[in-house]
Amino acid sequence: MIPARGGSKGIKRKNLQCVGGIPLLERTIKAAQSSKNIDKVYVSSDCNEILENATLNGAIAIKRSKDLSRDDTSTDPVLIHALENIETKEGRVNLFLLLQCTSPFTTADEIDHVVNIFKINRKEHDAAFAAHLSHSFIWKYDEKNKKSSGLNHASDKPRKRRQDINSKIFKELGSVYVIERDALINSKSRFGTNPLPVNVETLNQYLEIDEYKDLDIANTIAKNQYKENIGNLLSCKIKKIKAVVMDFDGVFTNNMVTTDCNGKETVYCSKYDSLGISLIRNLGIELFVITSELHESITYRLKKLNINYVQSIEEKSKSLNNFMRIKGYSREDILYIGNDSNDISVKSLTSIFVCPNDSHKNVLEIADLITKNSGGRGCIREVCDLITNLKEKH
Repeated sequence: MIPARGGSKGIKRKNLQCVGGIPLLERTIKAAQSSKNIDKVYVSSDCNEILENATLNGAIAIKRSKDLSRDDTSTDPVLIHALENIETKEGRVNLFLLLQCTSPFTTADEIDHVVNIFKINRKEHDAAFAAHLSHSFIWKYDEKNKKSSGLNHASDKPRKRRQDINSKIFKELGSVYVIERDALINSKSRFGTNPLPVNVETLNQYLEIDEYKDLDIANTIAKNQYKENIGNLLSCKIKKIKAVVMDFDGVFTNNMVTTDCNGKETVYCSKYDSLGISLIRNLGIELFVITSELHESITYRLKKLNINYVQSIEEKSKSLNNFMRIKGYSREDILYIGNDSNDISVKSLTSIFVCPNDSHKNVLEIADLITKNSGGRGCIREVCDLITNLKEKH
């Protein structure tokens, strides 16, 4: 179960904010869906927009009351409400997991590691949580008495080596919790009566999303993970792609146009893109263009490349939805490449939304993948090479 209320003091619409072009809620849902230990994924919220987003991403929505969505509401009663709701419809639950969107880098491997370690130690513990083992000397300070003392070391005695300290100190990460059903009901706490801290190596140990600066840091990390993100987050999606749909201006071209004295327009395209298109077409991938403008140079270029197209005066999502309906495609079949604000409406219909690196800032913020090459200068070829390499390996 993923709790995701609509209100947030620190960050507006926090659970729908993006890290690496993917909303926090979607990142958490996808990690859960990829876990080998999770049968069903639920999202509890008081916000219809969040619940609709959850449903769109394959999770099951649980609507909770405003009383369970206040700033001072603990997570535990939300868990119990969700458990009761689930068991009313699905029957008795075995193990119950809590995942939180504020840990943006949670992976299926991290989830499975916590659950598997808990299963091994189930006789001694009734709950477990993701944690990071600290090798630091931890201190506490009594403000009232103005006195310091060691928590994991005897501060009034000669300092021991860290490896000689018997007790271990763990930092709770807030990403993954697992608890036995009865322990949750009886203790009314996600920690049960004797929780096990499970050490995990994860980027979540460095930050939790509470303020806008945390989002900035997370997005910086996500950008620096460009190659890893392609491998871990997008490769499975790319392997399933059946159609590549594109804008024309700013994707095939550098978004520049020359107009002569007779009003004839000329655009510049990359020959590298042409070969890339041939490569993915040989893999059986269909190509389609949705363009808001349609002049002679565009139609000539697309006919030469043998790519079907449509002019879209209204929102491009309508044209894409119509194309998908006629062809029988689902969301997971579609990769879209666009560069401007009028392309944003299609994102909810696509598995992967790609943009060139010189796209409008609004598009850069929501893209799943930003190409290293700009529009008209090889961005299509870059995507085609990526698809070709992953499909051939697959």
